[in-house]
Amino acid sequence: VYVYDTWPGIVLVTADLGWLWFYMSALAESYKAEVKPDKKRFYATWGLGLGLWFLALPVSTFMGTVFDPWVRYKAVYVTVDGLHFAFVMTMIHALWPSNAHKLFTMEHSELVDVDDLDGL
Repeated sequence: VYVYDTWPGIVLVTADLGWLWFYMSALAESYKAEVKPDKKRFYATWGLGLGLWFLALPVSTFMGTVFDPWVRYKAVYVTVDGLHFAFVMTMIHALWPSNAHKLFTMEHSELVDVDDLDGL
């Protein structure tokens, strides 16, 4: 039995699609509210790209239903691990100190003073 053919598996895939909807809705609101072109470009590029991450589970689940059981494991394993590898490599590149400053630009006025958080 393929785990995503069971009702708990269907619940997991549905929850993943729900998170995708929530993420894309929040991304669209942030994009519309942003006035700076470079930050809009950041949301468009990274937001949509990382939004595809939520499709990994539904795509692998669909693949699992299409392939024969003796091929399913390898096909799903290679796909999911390939997506994980691509995601990790992308984040390493993005968070590398020389790149992070360019990608995640924050102006001094946008930073929160830690002392102001004491009342929270």
